[in-house]
Amino acid sequence: MEGGVGKRLGVGSRAPFRPSFFLWMTLLMNFFVFGGFGLSYFMPMAKGSFPPAPPVVHLHAAVHFLWMVMLTTQPLLVNVGKVSLHRSLGNLGIAVGTGVFFTGGLLALLAAASTRDNPLPPYYDLVYLGIMSVTGFGVLFALSIANVRRPEIHKRLVLLATLPLLPPAVNRIYMIPF
Repeated sequence: MEGGVGKRLGVGSRAPFRPSFFLWMTLLMNFFVFGGFGLSYFMPMAKGSFPPAPPVVHLHAAVHFLWMVMLTTQPLLVNVGKVSLHRSLGNLGIAVGTGVFFTGGLLALLAAASTRDNPLPPYYDLVYLGIMSVTGFGVLFALSIANVRRPEIHKRLVLLATLPLLPPAVNRIYMIPF
């Protein structure tokens, strides 16, 4: 098949798959998110032992779950050369990121409202951290959208935007006794 139909069709000429730094980082972030929330949310939900919660908690979980899936899918698509599919999913990514911002913000506000009855300082610290997480994500996410035509900046900003979302997941890993 040398120089023949197989070569022209790209059969056997595929470059070896080499995961990028960004793919590895998203996998690491997923490890912490699904590790922490797997123990404190997904497993109790599966067992039926998750305490009653407002619907926004479940919406928040679903939107953040989708964000983490997209966060890993997007660099994977680029790594395998499916850049056009990566770009076509961009509007969905904007919608999901917007959902992350608003559901996270709503939960931060609900947490702030719940501290009125318990004015102990640790609760205020958690509320502050929640608000700062959402704000940090929102600012970096907006900057990533503004830089979508500059891939070297865009991909870094998307990754950085996700960092403020990680502490709640990591903290849940430490809260579960082994």
